Amino acid sequence: MTQYVDRDYLKIVGNVPPEVLDQFEAQYPGRIDAVIEAVCRVVDGRLAKRYATPFEHTAKKPAPEAIRMHVAALVSHQLRIMIGFDPGSQQDQLLVAAKDEAWAYIKEAADSKEGLVELPLREPLPGEKDKSGVKKGGPLSSSNASPYAWADQQRQRVRRSR
Repeated sequence: MTQYVDRDYLKIVGNVPPEVLDQFEAQYPGRIDAVIEAVCRVVDGRLAKRYATPFEHTAKKPAPEAIRMHVAALVSHQLRIMIGFDPGSQQDQLLVAAKDEAWAYIKEAADSKEGLVELPLREPLPGEKDKSGVKKGGPLSSSNASPYAWADQQRQRVRRSR
């Protein structure tokens, strides 16, 4: 499956220090990749009703940076749970806040009625415009100048279908 982040990206953008990640990977090989995969699938599950998931993610066509950044925050939180929190650390409180913000963003992107976030299918290449990634949607209603216009339109559709 598609992983939106890797260990190198997590070291750069994530909220766990790189040396802690290296030590954790040495102690528990493969566990970071498993957490990344699990978080990516949970995010895909949340977004699947509105977007065609998983997002395409290759070197030439990267997934939207907003998804990658928020997945990194969620993975960092999960890893910090495994590594252990420092009860007196204010940084750990910031990590929990980043996780909450990431989930709020994902939920906002998944909400087709009142959500304010719309994700592209992939990060645009240089000189390219964003293309919406919404796979389902459209107007929930329409309006006509005349209260009888809908009946005229329906009659025309029926006549055309014969």
